[in-house]
Amino acid sequence: MEQAAGALANLAADEKYSMEVAVVGALGCISAVVNASIEATLANLTGPGDSNINNVMAGQEDGVIDVLILLIRSQHDAVRQEAAIAFWHLSNDARNRERIALHGGVEALVALAQLCVYTSPRLQERAVGALRGLSI
Repeated sequence: MEQAAGALANLAADEKYSMEVAVVGALGCISAVVNASIEATLANLTGPGDSNINNVMAGQEDGVIDVLILLIRSQHDAVRQEAAIAFWHLSNDARNRERIALHGGVEALVALAQLCVYTSPRLQERAVGALRGLSI
């Protein structure tokens, strides 16, 4: 399963294939596996190099927001950082902002920002950036 998630992460990072990953519904498979490859897949798929339609589609897939919230609560800073970045990218679309708020994403990001006040300024920056994106 980890190899499959890693392959999807690599495909999602490539603009040539990222739209196809979203269109075929691969995000449903991703939400079934919570590991280090998932946050990379979601961050790559929602990355700033992708077209806005990919960000919209990723945020509208069932389970994606819930997976990101789980990842925000991870014990690993790298996982939390990638999840915060994915939220930041998804917040560019009004529909995604609404879904993130309805699913508890704002609360999860606020908790993360408070948690890392003294321990990880970079992680806090990512969380606050995502919150800023959600406030627009």
